[in-house]
Amino acid sequence: MENYLYIILMLLGAFAIRIEMLLSRSGIENDNILTNIVSGISTISFYSLIVYGFIYLIWWHTIIIIITTSFIGLIINNQTFSLFFTLLKLFQTLVIVGTLILWFNY
Repeated sequence: MENYLYIILMLLGAFAIRIEMLLSRSGIENDNILTNIVSGISTISFYSLIVYGFIYLIWWHTIIIIITTSFIGLIINNQTFSLFFTLLKLFQTLVIVGTLILWFNY
């Protein structure tokens, strides 16, 4: 169960970071302080997921999951950006909540 949750959270985190990167490249900045805080916590949560994978999972599984989710994250490009941008806040929230669940329950 925790492996599936880990993979889903890694995928959502990769999507969220990819969307943020495309926003940054296009010069779109967010003036809302709450959104910036959630974005920062979401990014920290994503990196803590990587640490979690190396601590609690087999190390080579973690590396395969990181590489795979990074490549899947590349499906977000200029053509699919508008669809995924509407889901950015959901992705970030799920990554934060899911990371807390992984770290405190397993």
